[in-house]
Amino acid sequence: MKRIFGVVWFAIRTTYDDLYTLVGMGVVWFAVAVLLPYGVFWLTATFIPILAVMIPAILISLIPAPPITAALYHVASHLAREKRIEFNYFWQGFRSYFGLSWKVAGVLLLIGALLTFDVVFYLRSENTIFSIIGFLGLWALAFWLAIQVYVFPLMVFQEDKSLKTILKNASLLTLAYPIFVLGILITIALATVLSGVLLILLPTLWMPFIAVLNCRALASSVDRVETYRKAQAELEEEKKREA
Repeated sequence: MKRIFGVVWFAIRTTYDDLYTLVGMGVVWFAVAVLLPYGVFWLTATFIPILAVMIPAILISLIPAPPITAALYHVASHLAREKRIEFNYFWQGFRSYFGLSWKVAGVLLLIGALLTFDVVFYLRSENTIFSIIGFLGLWALAFWLAIQVYVFPLMVFQEDKSLKTILKNASLLTLAYPIFVLGILITIALATVLSGVLLILLPTLWMPFIAVLNCRALASSVDRVETYRKAQAELEEEKKREA
């Protein structure tokens, strides 16, 4: 619990310290990732309510959403390591992770859609075996949600940018520290509710805060892993000397 509170407090303090810069980035993120797709949907639904037009238009409007999210995480990765940031870091992240962010987001969306379909389909059945499959799918969906605490931060933190390595490391860290991840997810849920109540936070600070929180959570977990590895290495060395 102490580690959870430490990470949350760091995210709150850091967001406050770099408030104006993060507000600017948050407004850009909200405009590109939320308002643009919604605006395209509203315009096509109102003036051209044809699925053959609406669906491609909405998909095209979603193209910048993953890169603009990756741009925030690129900035947040610097803040998580207690480094200074500049607004141009945001655009650097947008350019650097344009393709990779789409691969990551595409895989997450595909897995999420398949698991959601599995849960809805099997849990509606009265067959016992199907119900068991549905509950297993529900646990898989919960795990899918949990690893997202680490996925985007790993994309910008680790040197190996392969999608397989990102997902593997996110899964291993989630399994290693499930209570910690649960605490971070609860914090994200509370921040989302608060942003919904205080509407001014939603288009300005919600996503920057989440990005800083997740990046700091990753940094904290990696430090914990490194500490454990060093302790294990020292123990092995001590055993060798005694032998």
